[in-house]
Amino acid sequence: MRKLVLFITAAAAAVSFSLPAVFAADDSISGYAYDDKVYTEHNDGNASAAVLSFYDDGTLSYSAVSVWDGSGYSFDVPEEYLGGRARICYIGGAIFDMDIDQGEAPIPSASASPSPDSTATPEATASPGAAAAPQRTPVPEAYERELDAIHAPAVVLSVSQTQADGEYYDTLKVLYQGSEMTVSVRDQVTIVSAPDAAEYLIGQGTDALRAGDVIHMTADLQGRVRSIEFIYRPDFQNYVLSGADYGTDFRELISDSGVVANQSGWSVVSYSRGVSDSGTQYAFGVPVGVRGNVLTMANADGKTADIYVNSKAMVYTVRNSPRSGDIEFAGNGCNAVERSYVPDSSFDEDGNVMSWEDADASSYALVRVVNGTATDIVVFVL
Repeated sequence: MRKLVLFITAAAAAVSFSLPAVFAADDSISGYAYDDKVYTEHNDGNASAAVLSFYDDGTLSYSAVSVWDGSGYSFDVPEEYLGGRARICYIGGAIFDMDIDQGEAPIPSASASPSPDSTATPEATASPGAAAAPQRTPVPEAYERELDAIHAPAVVLSVSQTQADGEYYDTLKVLYQGSEMTVSVRDQVTIVSAPDAAEYLIGQGTDALRAGDVIHMTADLQGRVRSIEFIYRPDFQNYVLSGADYGTDFRELISDSGVVANQSGWSVVSYSRGVSDSGTQYAFGVPVGVRGNVLTMANADGKTADIYVNSKAMVYTVRNSPRSGDIEFAGNGCNAVERSYVPDSSFDEDGNVMSWEDADASSYALVRVVNGTATDIVVFVL
């Protein structure tokens, strides 16, 4: 039985964090396979352990863990998985692609490379043709810091269940940092927080998730998912016409009394005060206009707020359909946002929507803002 396990690079001992996406590194490291094992002598960040994962058409098919033995890593990998794309994640370090040579090769000796605690003395001159050290996996341009990337929201594509070594796992397919990835979550992990409008989800397992849900996942320092913080479930209501009251600025749809994803300091954008230039905020509303890199959003009362959008911001589209193909990465920046139509005559002189009667509020958007700039946008099309 394939064991689907996702390990995560730790951000900091005192910080909880969500799952990092797997992005191709600028360079690959080398490994070699022999007798159902894969060896590599490379280490990153003095990591005491590493995870080697194999992917089949973008889906995680096998993972193995190895502890640094002073000279290298040795992973137990059945030959059947060697044809897949290989990536290695150093716990506390970075993620790299791995090029694996197959054939007879010796196990790395204790003198092959220094221990993680030792400091190597540089050579006076590099050997001709020596391979450059691999570069760290870059943070996507949408995010100012690695921690901002780690905390990006994920859009659920599907949920299934598998069993490995007598333990059940829920396998989530999600869109995260602009890419599709597969996450294996232990059966005992539950949803620990949800907005006021979806508080019934608190305490339920990951099998309660649906396609189109927006979530945040928290992991422990061993890289295991330990909780899910629920952010928003699309019900495809036309909120501005339904008459339903979801609080000022739709805060009941995306927060618990104004706190998003149970994260201290994550607040809801106030359309009256505008976007804060510090901290993390989420905005929900009708996307009614774009000017350059500025997205104009409106709440149910027609009050508008301008949000500056990073040109590389991740934009996803979720359409009102049960098919997973209607959930997609739409592109980057404002131009990828599918907006609602509001005629010019419906705006007042201050740019607020006076009436929704002649408008076509056919799309709503959930926007994550970090230090005054939008980095992630999920558009829900009715």
